[in-house]
Amino acid sequence: MLDVDHSMNYCGRDKKDWISPVVALASWTPGGGAEPVLTLDHQQDESPRRAAIKADMLAQAKPGVAQREQFESPLLTRFWGHPVSIKAWVILPPGYDEHAADTYPTAYSTHGFGGDIEYALSSGLSLHSRMKNGKMPPMIWVMLDESIPEGTHEFADSVNNGPWGVR
Repeated sequence: MLDVDHSMNYCGRDKKDWISPVVALASWTPGGGAEPVLTLDHQQDESPRRAAIKADMLAQAKPGVAQREQFESPLLTRFWGHPVSIKAWVILPPGYDEHAADTYPTAYSTHGFGGDIEYALSSGLSLHSRMKNGKMPPMIWVMLDESIPEGTHEFADSVNNGPWGVR
Protein backbone atom coordinates (compact mmCIF):
# COMPACT_ATOMS: atom_id res chain seq x y z
CA MET A 1 0.00 0.00 0.00
CA LEU A 2 1.15 3.54 -0.77
CA ASP A 3 -0.06 5.89 1.99
CA VAL A 4 -0.55 9.01 -0.14
CA ASP A 5 -1.20 11.51 2.65
CA HIS A 6 0.75 9.73 5.43
CA SER A 7 -2.38 9.16 7.52
CA MET A 8 -2.46 5.34 7.74
CA ASN A 9 -1.17 5.25 11.32
CA TYR A 10 -3.86 7.71 12.41
CA CYS A 11 -7.03 6.69 10.61
CA GLY A 12 -6.20 3.56 8.62
CA ARG A 13 -6.28 2.98 4.90
CA ASP A 14 -8.55 5.26 2.92
CA LYS A 15 -9.75 5.59 -0.66
CA LYS A 16 -6.83 7.86 -1.68
CA ASP A 17 -4.21 5.18 -0.94
CA TRP A 18 -2.91 2.92 -3.72
CA ILE A 19 -2.90 -0.85 -3.22
CA SER A 20 -0.88 -3.69 -4.76
CA PRO A 21 -1.97 -7.31 -5.00
CA VAL A 22 -0.28 -9.52 -2.39
CA VAL A 23 3.10 -10.79 -3.56
CA ALA A 24 4.39 -13.97 -1.89
CA LEU A 25 8.02 -13.67 -0.75
CA ALA A 26 8.54 -17.16 0.68
CA SER A 27 12.10 -17.68 -0.59
CA TRP A 28 13.25 -14.11 -1.18
CA THR A 29 15.74 -12.41 1.11
CA PRO A 30 16.95 -8.81 0.81
CA GLY A 31 20.01 -8.66 -1.44
CA GLY A 32 19.50 -12.25 -2.58
CA GLY A 33 18.09 -12.17 -6.08
CA ALA A 34 15.77 -9.97 -8.03
CA GLU A 35 13.66 -7.59 -6.02
CA PRO A 36 9.94 -8.33 -5.96
CA VAL A 37 7.76 -6.27 -8.26
CA LEU A 38 4.86 -4.47 -6.66
CA THR A 39 2.23 -2.95 -8.91
CA LEU A 40 0.10 -0.30 -7.24
CA ASP A 41 -2.93 -0.71 -9.48
CA HIS A 42 -6.08 0.04 -7.48
CA GLN A 43 -7.58 2.08 -4.68
CA GLN A 44 -9.95 0.97 -1.96
CA ASP A 45 -13.63 1.67 -2.52
CA GLU A 46 -15.36 3.65 0.20
CA SER A 47 -17.85 1.46 2.06
CA PRO A 48 -21.43 2.13 0.92
CA ARG A 49 -22.53 2.56 4.55
CA ARG A 50 -19.86 5.17 5.27
CA ALA A 51 -20.60 6.97 1.99
CA ALA A 52 -24.33 7.10 2.89
CA ILE A 53 -23.61 8.47 6.38
CA LYS A 54 -21.27 11.09 4.93
CA ALA A 55 -23.82 12.10 2.27
CA ASP A 56 -26.53 12.44 4.94
CA MET A 57 -24.31 14.65 7.11
CA LEU A 58 -23.36 16.86 4.17
CA ALA A 59 -27.05 17.20 3.22
CA GLN A 60 -27.78 18.44 6.76
CA ALA A 61 -24.86 20.88 6.64
CA LYS A 62 -26.74 23.57 4.76
CA PRO A 63 -26.56 27.36 5.11
CA GLY A 64 -27.94 28.51 8.43
CA VAL A 65 -27.03 25.20 10.08
CA ALA A 66 -23.36 24.46 9.44
CA GLN A 67 -20.66 26.00 7.34
CA ARG A 68 -17.20 24.62 6.68
CA GLU A 69 -14.32 26.99 7.21
CA GLN A 70 -10.76 26.45 6.06
CA PHE A 71 -7.79 28.76 5.73
CA GLU A 72 -4.13 28.30 5.01
CA SER A 73 -1.84 29.00 7.96
CA PRO A 74 1.23 31.02 6.90
CA LEU A 75 3.20 29.85 9.97
CA LEU A 76 2.43 26.16 9.47
CA THR A 77 2.97 26.40 5.72
CA ARG A 78 6.41 27.91 6.32
CA PHE A 79 7.23 25.29 8.99
CA TRP A 80 6.25 22.30 6.82
CA GLY A 81 7.29 23.69 3.43
CA HIS A 82 3.90 22.93 1.85
CA PRO A 83 0.39 24.38 2.28
CA VAL A 84 -1.18 23.51 5.65
CA SER A 85 -4.78 24.46 6.40
CA ILE A 86 -6.76 24.84 9.59
CA LYS A 87 -10.26 23.38 9.21
CA ALA A 88 -13.46 23.69 11.21
CA TRP A 89 -17.22 23.43 11.03
CA VAL A 90 -19.17 26.39 12.40
CA ILE A 91 -22.52 25.25 13.77
CA LEU A 92 -25.13 28.00 13.94
CA PRO A 93 -28.09 28.06 16.33
CA PRO A 94 -31.57 27.40 14.89
CA GLY A 95 -33.05 30.60 13.47
CA TYR A 96 -29.68 32.29 13.20
CA ASP A 97 -30.47 33.75 9.75
CA GLU A 98 -33.54 35.55 11.12
CA HIS A 99 -31.65 36.76 14.22
CA ALA A 100 -28.17 37.35 12.82
CA ALA A 101 -27.97 40.74 14.59
CA ASP A 102 -28.38 39.03 17.97
CA THR A 103 -25.33 38.06 19.95
CA TYR A 104 -24.66 34.45 20.87
CA PRO A 105 -22.12 32.80 23.11
CA THR A 106 -19.50 30.86 21.16
CA ALA A 107 -17.99 27.55 22.23
CA TYR A 108 -14.90 26.00 20.67
CA SER A 109 -14.65 22.22 20.59
CA THR A 110 -11.94 19.78 19.54
CA HIS A 111 -12.49 16.09 18.98
CA GLY A 112 -9.40 14.51 20.51
CA PHE A 113 -7.41 11.54 19.24
CA GLY A 114 -9.14 9.51 16.54
CA GLY A 115 -11.43 12.30 15.34
CA ASP A 116 -11.30 14.25 12.11
CA ILE A 117 -13.23 16.91 10.21
CA GLU A 118 -16.09 14.45 9.52
CA TYR A 119 -16.34 13.63 13.22
CA ALA A 120 -16.38 17.38 13.96
CA LEU A 121 -19.39 17.77 11.65
CA SER A 122 -21.18 14.78 13.18
CA SER A 123 -20.71 16.17 16.69
CA GLY A 124 -21.76 19.64 15.56
CA LEU A 125 -24.96 18.38 13.93
CA SER A 126 -25.81 16.56 17.14
CA LEU A 127 -25.38 19.83 19.06
CA HIS A 128 -27.55 21.64 16.52
CA SER A 129 -30.28 19.04 16.99
CA ARG A 130 -30.13 19.49 20.76
CA MET A 131 -30.47 23.27 20.37
CA LYS A 132 -33.37 22.82 17.93
CA ASN A 133 -35.16 20.52 20.39
CA GLY A 134 -34.71 22.95 23.29
CA LYS A 135 -32.28 20.65 25.11
CA MET A 136 -29.58 23.34 25.23
CA PRO A 137 -29.46 27.10 24.74
CA PRO A 138 -28.78 28.60 21.30
CA MET A 139 -25.12 29.30 20.71
CA ILE A 140 -22.46 29.18 18.03
CA TRP A 141 -20.19 26.15 18.05
CA VAL A 142 -16.80 26.09 16.31
CA MET A 143 -15.86 22.44 15.80
CA LEU A 144 -12.09 22.53 15.21
CA ASP A 145 -10.26 19.73 13.42
CA GLU A 146 -7.04 18.89 15.23
CA SER A 147 -6.14 15.77 13.25
CA ILE A 148 -2.81 15.37 11.52
CA PRO A 149 -1.27 12.21 10.06
CA GLU A 150 0.66 11.57 13.28
CA GLY A 151 -2.39 11.87 15.57
CA THR A 152 -3.53 15.22 16.93
CA HIS A 153 -1.66 18.46 17.44
CA GLU A 154 -3.86 19.69 20.33
CA PHE A 155 -3.33 23.23 18.98
CA ALA A 156 -0.06 23.27 20.91
CA ASP A 157 3.31 24.35 19.54
CA SER A 158 5.89 21.58 19.28
CA VAL A 159 9.08 20.82 17.42
CA ASN A 160 7.31 17.81 15.82
CA ASN A 161 3.99 19.37 14.82
CA GLY A 162 4.86 23.02 14.27
CA PRO A 163 3.45 26.33 15.47
CA TRP A 164 -0.22 25.51 16.18
CA GLY A 165 -0.58 27.58 19.33
CA VAL A 166 -2.13 31.02 19.48
CA ARG A 167 0.33 33.87 19.67
